[in-house]
Amino acid sequence: MFKPLAGSRRADIEPILGACYFSKHNYDQAIAHLKLARELAPKDQQVWITLGRAYASAGRNKDAISTLNTWLSRNPQDPDALYWIGRIYNSMSQEVLDEMTAKGPDNYLVHELEGDQCG
Repeated sequence: MFKPLAGSRRADIEPILGACYFSKHNYDQAIAHLKLARELAPKDQQVWITLGRAYASAGRNKDAISTLNTWLSRNPQDPDALYWIGRIYNSMSQEVLDEMTAKGPDNYLVHELEGDQCG
């Protein structure tokens, strides 16, 4: 018969499950386990960072940035959180540039963003 895990054992297992699902690109399962892990161990930096990354990988950038900013508000100047927030914003800006380029490759804004010299 299956017995539910005790709180402390579960706090050890949930982050591992979340990280495993994340590494297998199963982001919805990763998010579910990492959210549980965050509740069980709210001071675990790796859980917060991996949860933010899982949200971003699932295309939920707003949730990713919110999660990382919440962690950062409690742990100012955390280099990992700052790094991943920067990566997410960089990815978002690249997506916008790609869309602009696809819609109007000769638009002056595309040339300006790509650093092309006109004239």
